[in-house]
Amino acid sequence: MAGQVVDASTKTPITNARIDIINSQGQLVTFVFTNENGQYVVQGLPSDTYTVFASASNYIEQQQTALIREGEFVFMPVNFQLSRVTRFGTIAGQVTNSQTQQAIQGAFVEVLNAEGRVIATTRTDEYGNFTLTGLLPGAYTLRVTADGFTLYTEQVIVTAGNTIRVLIPLTPKVNVGSIVGRVINSETNQPIQGAKVVVLKGKDVVAVGYTDAKGNFIINGLPAGTYTVLVTADGFESETQQVTVVAGETVSVPPFNLTSISNAGSITGRVIDQEAGKPIQRARVVVLKGKDVVAVGYTDAKGNFIINGLPAGTYTVLVDS
Repeated sequence: MAGQVVDASTKTPITNARIDIINSQGQLVTFVFTNENGQYVVQGLPSDTYTVFASASNYIEQQQTALIREGEFVFMPVNFQLSRVTRFGTIAGQVTNSQTQQAIQGAFVEVLNAEGRVIATTRTDEYGNFTLTGLLPGAYTLRVTADGFTLYTEQVIVTAGNTIRVLIPLTPKVNVGSIVGRVINSETNQPIQGAKVVVLKGKDVVAVGYTDAKGNFIINGLPAGTYTVLVTADGFESETQQVTVVAGETVSVPPFNLTSISNAGSITGRVIDQEAGKPIQRARVVVLKGKDVVAVGYTDAKGNFIINGLPAGTYTVLVDS
């Protein structure tokens, strides 16, 4: 497979444009970058129907479908003309105290991209207001912190030329509690480092943490209420516990004893907009065994997801966005 990526207006080649090759199963096969002439070549692809994505900084991503048959060399169907982003988007909002509804001055507001990198920051003014400009269209995570308040995150979609307005209520720490616990290998009684601890309210993820070298974890800033704590680790079966958090207190839960799996399986897939045919980024993927949540994941920038460490069996996969 080969092709060229150019600017739609000027027809000049775009250097270092990224080309992602996705197979018919929704899996990323490989990716390459264009040379100084905007050209790329991908060799050794087995017969399949592929979705080819072209993306570059300050350009709108495009995709095409290419059918590869053994021994063929496809060129014309996978050329791209990318349109430059001429208008950026803006996020504006106000940060307030959820209890008193008073504005919070000096709150720190961050914007993170799909890879989790911080791309913009600001602080709220005396009225709790903030504005973040010059953002490329796409999906972002808004993260807000302030002294004496719990961390707040929200997913936002920025569109070109538009201002996304958000109201952010921060919860005072005096009104929240914590969950602490430990994760161990049930067979060896040794701690499991790096186990993922997910706190759910129903099927909504409200907090995520990881165990340290001694298998310990702590999740702070949880409003009073009942939660499901889901613990997963590669090569182990997941385990859940129901935990009730009391404001101002730290709840210590019994150890999570994870059982190792010798033949764990995975679920992989892709999430797209049915009408537009485009991938959906940051869609939530929930895996259930009966009514119990056993794993949670999110799609990447290409709409792909993978859930590892699942014992053999039948599951329900719930996706929303």
